[in-house]
Amino acid sequence: MAAPNAEEDMSYDGPGERWDTAWIQYDSRLWPKSQEEWEEHRYVFKSYVGWYTWSEEEELYDTSQPSLAERDEAEWSEIEKRIFGFVDQDKNFADWIRLFSQEDRKTQDILTHTEQASFWKAFFRAFGLRVMPRFQAHLEAFSTSVEEGHQRCLSV
Repeated sequence: MAAPNAEEDMSYDGPGERWDTAWIQYDSRLWPKSQEEWEEHRYVFKSYVGWYTWSEEEELYDTSQPSLAERDEAEWSEIEKRIFGFVDQDKNFADWIRLFSQEDRKTQDILTHTEQASFWKAFFRAFGLRVMPRFQAHLEAFSTSVEEGHQRCLSV
């Protein structure tokens, strides 16, 4: 959505694509082509920001800083070290993945899709791809499984 240039474009104030959200809308004509364009502050942390209204303060990714996942393990907090130490063990990781693929009752997951997606987003943001080989083995097994819980976990 291009920035508005007519007075009537600015009159709509409902949810969705509006003139004031044009800067965060996907536009293939605005792909970053230089380092400066990549470092512009236009990547919003929360996907719903600006959909209905703008809050007083927003968080944006600072692309000039290394991400959490790019840190050395020496820079991790004590809790991050303990979490990674836990999931870095095969049995613990298998149990952990099993938890995410269980259903409490038919069609009722222990965690909702939204909760799981938020969890995995935060997990990979913190640890990057360090656990991906172990994670991928479970995902490949889930992809051939006919169990609904496995398929639902895989879809997140």
